[in-house]
Amino acid sequence: MRTGTDEPEFGSDKRWYLLAFLAYAGTWVRRDRLAALFWPDVSTEASRDRLRQLLRRVRAFEWLSGLEVERARVRWIVDTDLRAFRDALDQGDWGQALELYQGPLLDGVTADDAPEFAGWLELERATLHNRWRALVLDAAARWRTDASRRTAIPFLAALLRVDALDEEALRAYMTALSDAGQRLRALDAYRGFAEYLREELGLDPALATQRLAASIREAEPPASSPGRHVAEPGDAAATVVGPGDAFVGRDVELLEVMAMLASPGCRMLSLVGLGGVGKTRIAWQVCDAWEGEAHFVRLDGLSSAADIPAAIAETLGCTSRGSEEPLDRIVDHVGDEGVLLVLDDYEHLTEGAGLTSKLLGRCPALSILVTSRERLGVPEEWIYDVTGLKVPSSDVPLALARGFDAVRLFLTRVEQVRDGYELTEADLPHVLRICQLVQGLPLGLELAAAWMRSATPEAIAEEVASNLDFLRRRNVSDRHQSIRAVFESSWRMLTHEEQRVYATLSVFRGGFTRDAANAVAQASTPILAALVDKSLLQLQGDARYERHPLLYQYVREKLVQYEDEDAACRRHARYFVSVAEDAGSKLRTTGGVADLDALEADHENLREALRWGMTHDPVLALRLAGTLGRFWEIRGHLLEGCGWLDASLDGAGDAPPEVEARALDAYGRLLYLRGDREAATSRIQAALARLHDAEDAHGVSSALNHLGALAMEASDFARAGALYQEALTSYRARGDQTGVGYVLNNLGEVARLQQDYVRAEGLYREGLVLHRALGNQRGIAITLGNLGSVVHRQGNAEEAATLFLESIALKHHLGDQIGLSYCFAGLAGVLCDDGAYSEAARLLGAAEGLIRTHSVELDAADRADYAACVAWCRTQMGDDAFAAAAEEGRAMEVGAAVATALEVGEDARRRT
Repeated sequence: MRTGTDEPEFGSDKRWYLLAFLAYAGTWVRRDRLAALFWPDVSTEASRDRLRQLLRRVRAFEWLSGLEVERARVRWIVDTDLRAFRDALDQGDWGQALELYQGPLLDGVTADDAPEFAGWLELERATLHNRWRALVLDAAARWRTDASRRTAIPFLAALLRVDALDEEALRAYMTALSDAGQRLRALDAYRGFAEYLREELGLDPALATQRLAASIREAEPPASSPGRHVAEPGDAAATVVGPGDAFVGRDVELLEVMAMLASPGCRMLSLVGLGGVGKTRIAWQVCDAWEGEAHFVRLDGLSSAADIPAAIAETLGCTSRGSEEPLDRIVDHVGDEGVLLVLDDYEHLTEGAGLTSKLLGRCPALSILVTSRERLGVPEEWIYDVTGLKVPSSDVPLALARGFDAVRLFLTRVEQVRDGYELTEADLPHVLRICQLVQGLPLGLELAAAWMRSATPEAIAEEVASNLDFLRRRNVSDRHQSIRAVFESSWRMLTHEEQRVYATLSVFRGGFTRDAANAVAQASTPILAALVDKSLLQLQGDARYERHPLLYQYVREKLVQYEDEDAACRRHARYFVSVAEDAGSKLRTTGGVADLDALEADHENLREALRWGMTHDPVLALRLAGTLGRFWEIRGHLLEGCGWLDASLDGAGDAPPEVEARALDAYGRLLYLRGDREAATSRIQAALARLHDAEDAHGVSSALNHLGALAMEASDFARAGALYQEALTSYRARGDQTGVGYVLNNLGEVARLQQDYVRAEGLYREGLVLHRALGNQRGIAITLGNLGSVVHRQGNAEEAATLFLESIALKHHLGDQIGLSYCFAGLAGVLCDDGAYSEAARLLGAAEGLIRTHSVELDAADRADYAACVAWCRTQMGDDAFAAAAEEGRAMEVGAAVATALEVGEDARRRT
C-alpha cells in the first residue's frame, strides 16, 4: 500500500501497523478498537495508555501530516493506491482497477508481534485478493471475444504468482496463451504446474485441466494474426508468430511495457539492455499482444541508417509509386491509425535516430517500440531498462526455486538436450550459482544449459566462473553464438576513448563511484554517461556504477591493449588506501554511518586492493589492513579482518615500524573481541614496543588502551586502571578529546566490575558529555549502553530502558551488530525486572544469535549480567518455554530484532 506522501520505507513495528490500519480504514476509528487490536490481552486502561504512547511516537514522524486525534477516535485520510483501486472497482472502471492492483496488502509484513492485527491483515488480504481474482477471471473471459484477448495474459500470470495452485486461473492462463497462438508457452505452464502439484501434494491436475492441455496439444497451430509482419532476409514480408523457442517468464516486464505504451505521453519506448538480455523476445510478445495493427522490423541486417525507411516500408507492404520516398509511403500507410512499429536492433544505426521523430511527427497515432543496446537520444524517447531474469537467493528451497524465471528458463532449455532431467536438492546449489553468475542473462542461461548434455551443474558453474569462452554455441555463426560475440559487438561500437576508460575500469571489483572512476581511469562524466547509455554500465540509486559480472572477465583481457595493467592496479590500490585512511580518521572522531556505509559499499574494491598489494606492494597492503581494523570491528567482519592482518603482517617484513605497529594493534583488538586474549596480548605488546620506538604518541595511547582491556579481562583491575590512566594522561596532553572519552568509558568498566557503581556512573557520564560535544556517534552508542547497565544496577529501571533504547537505535544506524548484542542482553535484564520474561528471552536469543554469527565473546563487565539474566528467565519460565522464546529471538533478522527491542523496551519504560 503506497500513500500520497514521500512513501517512507514501511517498518515492522506498531507505529507502522497503526498508520496502515488507519489509511486502510479511511475514516474515523474508535480508540477502543485500536487498543483492542494491538493489546488484546491487557486491561482496558493499560491498552488505552499504550495507545496514547503509540500515537505520541507516531506523531514524531517528521514526514507525517493529516493525522487527526480526538478524545474517542482517530483518523488519517491519505491518498493510497489501495483507495484508488477500491474506487475504481466501485465505479465499474475495471481497466483502471486491473492496472492499479499491486499485489497482496502490505506484502512481506507478518506482524508476528501483533497477532490480532496480523489476523485482520490476513483477512483483508484474502478479501482484496478475491476481488482482484474475480475481476481478472471475468475480464479474461470477456476479452476472449474481442481483439483484446492477449491483454489478459500478464494479468493472469500475476494472479498465478500470488497463488501458484489456483487451477481455475491456470486454465484461464493456458486458454489465453493458446488463443494468442502461444501453444508451447501454455503447455509449459501446464507442465510446470503438474510437476509442482505431484511433488508437493502427490496429486494430479483436475480432469478439466488435463483435458484442456490435451486439446491445446492436439490442436493445429492457429493462423498468424493479421498485420504482424517481420522483415527477414530473402522474404521482406514474411508473417511470423514469434521466436522459435518457447517464451519463458517476463510477465511483469510485458505488463509494464504495455502500460507505458498505453500512457498518453509515451509514443516511443526503447527497450535498452545488454545483448542477450531478451529485448527482442519482449518486443515480439508486445507486438503479438498489441490490439491493433503491429509490425516487427528487424534492422540487424542493415549496414546504413539510410536503409531504415526502405526496410520499414517493405515490412509494411507499401508498394512503390514512382519516385515517392519510402518515408512518404510509410506515412501514407499508417495515416491516423493506432499502429505499433517495432524497430529491432537499432544500436548500430543510431545516427539515423531522427527518423523516429519524423514518423511520430507525421503520424499522430503511431507508437514506436525500439530495441537497442544504446538509447537513441531523441526527445520523444522513453527508456525501459531490460535486465536479467529474476534470480533466487542461494538459500531458496527447491520447490520455490522452480518458480523463478531464471531457473525456469535454464530448466526449459535443459529439456531440449537432456530428456527427463529433474532438478534435485544436490544439483540445486550449482544451478542457482549458474543463474547468479550470469545474473539471469537469458543468453547466458541458454548457453550454460546446452552443456547439461555432457556435464554436471557443478562443473558448468565452475567453468562459467572462470572461463568466458565456455558460454558459446557450436555450429552457430550468428551474433548470439557466444557471450564473447555479444560483448565484442558492443565493444566495437565504442569510441577509442570509451574503450580505454572501460578497459581501465576493469580493475574495479563490484561497483565504484564517479570520483573513483575519475581517479583510477581518468573517466569523465560524459564518458561514464555514454557507457551507461550503451548498457555497459548501470547507474544505481546510490550514485554508484555497476556492470554485469561476465563483462569483468571480458574487459580485463582488453586492459593490456590500452595501458600497463600493473600501473592501473596500483592507482586503484592507492586510491582505496586514501579512501580508507580518510574514512578511518572520521570514524575515530565522529563514528559516522556515512563513512561506514561507504567502506561497506566498496568492500570488494578494498579486498581487491589488499589482494594486489599482497603480491605487488606488501607495505601498501599492510597499511591498508591496519587502517581497516576499526571498520572491520564495527561492522563485525572480525574473522576476515584477522585473516587479512595476519597475512599482510607475514608478508611485509620491511614495513616502517609505525605501519607494522598500527596493524599489530588493530589485529590485537580483533583477536581480543574474538576471545583469543593470549594472542591479542602478544600482538598489542609488540605494537607498543614499535610505537615507542617510532615516537608515535597517538599509537602508544591506543595500544595502552587496548592492553588495559586485556588486563581487565584477566581481572587485574589494578593494572587495567594504571594502563588506562597512562593512556588518559597521554590523550589529555595532546588535547585528544575523542581518546579521553573512550578511556573514561573504559575506566567506568573497571569500576563496574569492582561494583563501584557510583564511580562507574560518573565516569560514563563524563565520557558521554565529551562524545556528545564531538558528535561521535559510536562513542555515544557505546557509553549509553554501559551507562544503562550501571544505572539498572542501581535500581533506576526507567532511565536504564531509555539509555538502552537510544543505544540500540544508534548502533543499528551504525550497523554495529556486535554492539547490539550487548544492548539486547542489557535490555533483557530490565524486562526481567518488569516480569516480561518471554520478551526478555527473545532478546537474549537475539543477542546470542549475533554473538554466534560474529564469533565474539561478551566483555567481562557484561558476561555475568548476561548469565544471570538467562538463569533467572529460565527459572521463571521453565526450560521448554525459555528455549522456545530464545529460539524465536535467534531466528529473527537483525532489523526485526531491533524493532522488537524498541517496542518492548518502550513498553517497559512506561510501566516502570
